Amino acid sequence: MPVPVVFLRPGKRGHIPDTQPPILNRLGITASDWLTQATEFEARYGEITRGQRDQRRKAA
Repeated sequence: MPVPVVFLRPGKRGHIPDTQPPILNRLGITASDWLTQATEFEARYGEITRGQRDQRRKAA
């Protein structure tokens, strides 16, 4: 399946100027930390979200 090409106009809402530093730098996150968080999200936070879901079910 072909990948759609997206063109961003410089003045378009949501456009990030080339003068801005990369998003991870602006957030103060290293690429390694982001990768860990993204790939281990469920293992790290799944128990919390499952507990919240169970509490909502019991309250209903």
